[in-house]
Amino acid sequence: MELTRRTTARAAALLAVPALALAAGAPAVAETDLPPEGQVVLELSAEPRDRDEQSATFYSPHGHATLRVAAEGRAAGQVRVNGEVVPGATAALGRGRDAVVDVSELVEAGENTVEVRVVRGGASVSVDFPELVDVDPADVGVDPAVLARIDTAVKSRLGLEDTDRYTGAVALVAHRGQVVYEKAFGDAQTHDGADLLAEPRPATVDTIFDMASITKVEATTAAVMRLVDEGRLDLDSRLDEHLPEFEDEKGAITVRQLITHRSGLWEWQPTYLHGRNQEEVLDFLTELDLRYEIGSQRRYSDIGFMLLGVIVERVSGQPLDEYVREHVHEPLGMTDTSFRPDPALRDRIAATSLGNSYEYTMIETGSPYPIVGDLSPEAFTDWRDYTLVGEVNDGNAWYGWEGVAGHAGLFSTARDLAIYGQTLVNGGGYGDARLASVETVAQFLEPQYDAGQVLGFWSNRLSFAGLPGGYGHNGFTGTEFLFDPERELVVVLLTNRLHPDRGPASITAVWQEVARAALEVAG
Repeated sequence: MELTRRTTARAAALLAVPALALAAGAPAVAETDLPPEGQVVLELSAEPRDRDEQSATFYSPHGHATLRVAAEGRAAGQVRVNGEVVPGATAALGRGRDAVVDVSELVEAGENTVEVRVVRGGASVSVDFPELVDVDPADVGVDPAVLARIDTAVKSRLGLEDTDRYTGAVALVAHRGQVVYEKAFGDAQTHDGADLLAEPRPATVDTIFDMASITKVEATTAAVMRLVDEGRLDLDSRLDEHLPEFEDEKGAITVRQLITHRSGLWEWQPTYLHGRNQEEVLDFLTELDLRYEIGSQRRYSDIGFMLLGVIVERVSGQPLDEYVREHVHEPLGMTDTSFRPDPALRDRIAATSLGNSYEYTMIETGSPYPIVGDLSPEAFTDWRDYTLVGEVNDGNAWYGWEGVAGHAGLFSTARDLAIYGQTLVNGGGYGDARLASVETVAQFLEPQYDAGQVLGFWSNRLSFAGLPGGYGHNGFTGTEFLFDPERELVVVLLTNRLHPDRGPASITAVWQEVARAALEVAG
């Protein structure tokens, strides 16, 4: 099933408005000309002198829901939600028109029922997956003192006084699909090179951040999940089935071993010292010896996810950035998420480091990973010496993969990342789009070889609080992401900890305090 967002002329206006509570009166209705899909889909057809009746339960975490009707000709019938007739949906059947109806006034938080009866013609009726809604925390019983702790935690590392700081941040907490906290702090950019800006650019809730290694889950793992769900990619297939240029022992590495960091490949190498495009980097990687025995241990590997990104391209027949844009981010409504963001968005993008001084030192010192070959950073003539804004910080992604790589390169906002988290909490869908089935999402969250690692995601993310559960990832640039299907919780913290020119500031204590407060919100 093609994952598509409803972007027809008749549906576009509706999609611009979240499914929020309605004023008193009949449920709002809008027209669409595409077949529905969602957490519940009922397909009905009535022969002459016959009828078709079906019902199903659907879940709304917050009492909001959208229903979609696709009529086949001038059907006749009735649609009910929780026993109440939905006039707009029923009328759409009689007119032979498709419609989108906000049924929030008929829906309660929790389990609900949709019933459809068709006595003539055919119809498809669906209920969308839950979407994020904005709420006043006081209206849903959230203690303001708990949210104030997030303020205090984020502000504790905000400033320019020492190296253990960031200049800007955005934090977001969503519980049961309700965004109870979303706030920006400080500045997205304070310096241009070594010079202090006359007027710093403030961070806003829609500031776009370099996701760094969150790319591994927000792009590459999402793509692999979708391809597995479609039956186009087998997790236990070998690397050489997809990339036949890997003819040596590395060809036996499986997709599952790549996505769980058990491939035996090197953690990191400066691939851009060997190639400046995908073809040249792959030539280097085919010749690069394994560092560990395949499958023997978990060793977090950027190189493994580089190869996963290429596997996505080979299987899908599309470049990685194009595939995730068309099949993941745009359908889910993640409109501020992309590789190589448009330069016109520069004023919305948080600055990261001053060039690549950190990687220069990694090559120079051979720490934390030995460098293969007799290489000197001075021999590389293209080091960036300016403040990075909208250019991926990761040198391999920027130089070797031209901005698009399976391990890094994605840019996103806190809200878009929260949408992705809510999609996973929902079991694979958001609004009228489905990334993958409930069964496939569950498969990706099952324990694999090592504690703390499932398919792509890190697990046991709440262990610091002495609690089970929680999945997510972080990124070198100062990004953190957690989702917990059991608690229906999504937590995001994005910072620019590499700005203006410093080693990576530690945000662990801040992140843990934000997550602890979010856990209290979830009860």
